[in-house]
Amino acid sequence: MIGDTTDTQYPRAIAVINNSYRLPMISVEVEHNSFFQADTFRIKAPMGALKTYDPQWWSRQNELQVAIYMGYVTDPAHFSEGNLTPRLLGEADQVEMEWDSQELRITGRDLTARLIDAGSEQTWMNLTADKVVSAIAKKYGMTASVQTPPNAEAIGNFLGSDWTHLEHRSAWDLLTYLANNTVSNKDHWVCYVKWNTLYFGPRPSTQATTIRWPWDVQTLRTLRNMVVSKDITVEIEGWNAQTGTVIVGSVSSSGHTAIGCTYIYVEPGISPSEAIKKAQTKIAQLISHELSAHIT
Repeated sequence: MIGDTTDTQYPRAIAVINNSYRLPMISVEVEHNSFFQADTFRIKAPMGALKTYDPQWWSRQNELQVAIYMGYVTDPAHFSEGNLTPRLLGEADQVEMEWDSQELRITGRDLTARLIDAGSEQTWMNLTADKVVSAIAKKYGMTASVQTPPNAEAIGNFLGSDWTHLEHRSAWDLLTYLANNTVSNKDHWVCYVKWNTLYFGPRPSTQATTIRWPWDVQTLRTLRNMVVSKDITVEIEGWNAQTGTVIVGSVSSSGHTAIGCTYIYVEPGISPSEAIKKAQTKIAQLISHELSAHIT
């Protein structure tokens, strides 16, 4: 919904570094990605205003936690993060100093980065999926918002032979696998991080966002992906070593007359029912990118 506004309010943002330093900013960008991906941020600050937090201080930090707040204030000269909305809590991936323009630039990801960079553990195999999510959240300094899955068995039994593909992958790979393979009401579950909370459960309902035009929006673009708008097919191929046969699960999108691409994924040691289930998951992910919008 886009409408006019006559409110006298000013857009403002604050970035708090390591829970203490409020960074003076030239600009800040936060990009909220889809489920199963990390949100990202980019900050630009004047080096001349860093004062005691000089280049040497930035070069000595092993970790930089970044809390970004955004919103509207009535007094643009006097406000704090308490007047704004928490938008992203994350960690810096890169600190860049541009000496010719005297600008400090920080880029990073939300706390999903901790899980992407962390390995899986054998000790989780005896826990159910909801207990695994809670254990991972606690280990990496997050709270958990978890629902109990319909199939509440130990993930070691749930994963079966797939654990051999996940044991050397990240904790995030394990969580997204568990979510992708959990279904309730014919809908696959999702896993994502918001601020410092790790969510695991059914996909939340879609809510409309109110954008005030023209004061907030600089650019607005809507896109349609013509590749996934066609009738596409996903095939999952697997090999049954006992019978020496190839297992194929195939699912197509419906409602389109134009024939599109066929996507083929190989999953060893899979049953026919598992192949169909994985094909349904993959095609749901592909067609979700047909329509998108970019707003500045």
